Amino acid sequence: MSEIIFNGALGITVPGGFEIISERELTGAGDRPGTSWGARDPQRHILVTVNAKKVPFLLGALAAMPKVRDNSLREVMKKVPGCRPGENFEISVAGSTAYGFRYDYTVRDVPQTGMY
Repeated sequence: MSEIIFNGALGITVPGGFEIISERELTGAGDRPGTSWGARDPQRHILVTVNAKKVPFLLGALAAMPKVRDNSLREVMKKVPGCRPGENFEISVAGSTAYGFRYDYTVRDVPQTGMY
């Protein structure tokens, strides 16, 4: 087990059996350099990624964060074939409220669940 600090604020405990995904692999999947972190457990077929997206001050002041979350869900549904929305949630991350959602999809007849 090890611990990393992502984006200078979020402590993540990495359980045994997980391997850290390289930044090169993350950016190859479409993430911007320095905005993502990931780990996977190939034995249990678990993939965990964390992404940081700074919301511009003006957007944060003018738009309600749940509305931003809803827009993000629409974007995921466009990109992930067969995506079905799940529940919305709010959690405290590094002292701030983060708004997210779960979604379900299928890959090669295997059900998958994602959180954003």
